[in-house]
This record gives sequence, C-alpha cells and structure tokens, in this order.
Amino acid sequence: MLIVVFDKGAATAADLSVGLGDVAHLVFAVPRSDFTEAVLPTLGELGLVVELSEDEECDAEALRALSPSGIVTFSESRLRLTAAIAQRLGLPFHSPSTALALTDKHRQRSVLNAAGVSPVRTALVREPRDWEDAWATVGLPAVVKPVHGEGSRNTFFVRSTDDAVRIQDEMTVAGELVAPLVVEEFLRGRPSSPYGDYVSVESVSAPNGVTHIAVTGKFPLEHPFRERGQFWPSALTPEEETTVRQLTDKALTALGIERGITHTEIKLTPDGPRVIEVNGRLGGNIQDLSVRAGAGNPVRAGGLLALNAPTGLTTAQPDRVCFQYIYLAPAVPCRMTAARGLAEVRRVPGVVRYLAHVRPGDVLPGGIGTQRVADLRGEAPDHKAMFEVLDTALGLLEYDFQQQDGSTFTLRRSLPGSGA
Repeated sequence: MLIVVFDKGAATAADLSVGLGDVAHLVFAVPRSDFTEAVLPTLGELGLVVELSEDEECDAEALRALSPSGIVTFSESRLRLTAAIAQRLGLPFHSPSTALALTDKHRQRSVLNAAGVSPVRTALVREPRDWEDAWATVGLPAVVKPVHGEGSRNTFFVRSTDDAVRIQDEMTVAGELVAPLVVEEFLRGRPSSPYGDYVSVESVSAPNGVTHIAVTGKFPLEHPFRERGQFWPSALTPEEETTVRQLTDKALTALGIERGITHTEIKLTPDGPRVIEVNGRLGGNIQDLSVRAGAGNPVRAGGLLALNAPTGLTTAQPDRVCFQYIYLAPAVPCRMTAARGLAEVRRVPGVVRYLAHVRPGDVLPGGIGTQRVADLRGEAPDHKAMFEVLDTALGLLEYDFQQQDGSTFTLRRSLPGSGA
C-alpha cells in the first residue's frame, strides 16, 4: 500500500492514475483546501482517501493502521508534511531537516553556502526593519523572492535603489511584510540567445546512487523571471552537461538528499554554472517530456522508489527535440474575451498538442508569476527546426482581453529575437 500525500503540484490526478494505478493499492492523504475538495471524487475512484486533520500525530496513526509500505508526494507545499508523517511511520523519505531546506529558500542557500556549493550573498527579511541590512549585505542588482513558494510568484529583479524602495512598499501592508522574503545576489547569465541562460537537472536519488534523467534546456525568461518553457535535450555541449550534473551532485549531497526525485535549476554564468535552487519534487511538466523522450514515467518512478523497487527510469537520449512552450498570460488583471487560431495551430506540423488553460470568459488576476494561457507541446528533428515550428505556431495565435477599466487589447507572442 502506497500513501500519496496529494495537493496542487507537478502531478495531476490523471498523472497519478496512469503512473501509479498498477504500482500498488493507493491511499491518498489529502489536506483540506479548495483545490483538493474539487478532486476528491476523482481520487476516490483511484484509491482510498484519508482526509488529513492537521494534527500530525492523529493523521500518522490513522495512516499507520493501513500498514503502508511507502509514502510519496509530488507537491512542493506538502514536502514537510510528508517528511513528518514518514518519520513517524518509519517510511523512507526526505528527513524533516532536508525537507525544510528544500522548501525554505533562505535555509537552503545557507546550507549550500556552508558546503561551498555555488556561494551566493543572501539575507533574510522577516520584518520591514531588516531591509536596510539586507541591501547592505547583498548589494545591487539583487533578486527578492518569498522564503516559501514556487512559480516565480512575488519574485522581483532589483536593479536600483528606486526599485528597492518600490518593492519594499509593495511587499509591506499596514507596517507588516506580506510574507518572509529572501534577498539574494543576482546571478548574471552568459549570452545564450536564442536559448535561456539557465537549465534544470532532473534527478532520481536512490540508495544505489543518483541518476540524472536529463538536463532540460530552457527558453529565455520574460521579465522579470517568467518561464517560457523547456525542451529535451538541452543545447549544451556534452562537456557542459557533465559540469552541470557534477554541480547538481554536490548540491544534492550538501542538502542530505538520499532518496526521491529532484528538480535543480542552474544558472549559466560567464564564470561557470551556479545553483539557483533545488526543488525536492518532480519539475513542472517534466512528466510529459520524460514519457515522450522515452526515459520512462517519473510519476511511476516516484511511487516505485518509495516502495524500494527499481524505478525503470533511464537517462534520456531522444533522437529528436521534445519541447513545451508556455504562452504566458498578461501581467495585468483582465478577462479573456476571444481566442483565435486554435484549430489552425493544432494542424501545424510538429505541434503534438495545444493545451488551453484559459478560455473566453475566464478572469485572470495578473501578476508576475508564471501563469499560462496555454501550452504548446511539440517535436522537431533538431533545435533549429523547433524554433521554426514555434515561429509558425505562435504566428497563428491571438487572444483578446478586457481590463478592469473597460479598455481592451490583443495579446500576440513571438519568440525572442524574431521581431517581438
């Protein structure tokens, strides 16, 4: 019996059905939230559902009575909860201290710095009076981000003192910070166009060692840190990929990761690769890339790993480029009123799927996080052909929006450097 601590994350209920349906009898340990409430009926069709009470001891005892053999989560926000339950039940998972380092960005950077792994100047801001010391410690330019969180939410690039004052004001309400924040040295990327100046490393740690499934290439970020998508294989040379994997090994060792799937983001700087952060879960949409590239199903691998069974994952060696492009939503609050080109884009050679996340009538909150209008997923013989497919596909898509003041605009996107 396998416990899956379920919440919003890198694996949907459908992913779990496909990946874990024949691995073991499933027990879904589900914290209460609006998100989980909506999927409870689906989870109930896949396995036994145990709603968690937020009392760790009681929840652990309720799960112990089911005699589970393993525990796993694909939700970053539930890593610490899963680690606490695993420790109480004597099941293999990240230790509570490792789970804390994986979900607390300041703690993680402090651990990496102490181990000499990509040292970066950093400071913790818990209350408004901490800002002055933080700027003095880190200097400018800098990055400000929440201690906890994902998807680039409330992540800011601070270029000048004017930026610093503006962000301090934005993140302070009634004299209190909206959340604890980390200020870090900005890692300047090397010239990498038409690719992004960062990559990620998808890894599986097991008792017999670490397997790096792939180094994931990235498209250039939209300001400030909005992700546009990713692809396998990366455009790095074999020697560069080896260096990136070795750096990832050092980071995983420093954080005490002995078991589980991780997603490590690496900045490509003029002085070599530097660790941005290590995430203790499956990377977003890596499930799709891994299956299409023939490396195996990482959701299935996560369940098998929790049960001390071979994962079946291999290092990806695709004979083509598999890609995912994120069509980013507007950064302003608005409502979609129309979408054009959807049927046409699905007929573009090389596009294997158009996945809508927003439809006419939907209201969007705006903001600088990585919120999607749609995903374009495709395949191409090589990286040059990938850009040609995307250039054709993006030229077909248009979306109309209405802002809160009644004004309207049309959103069209193109690849960086192609005339956007």
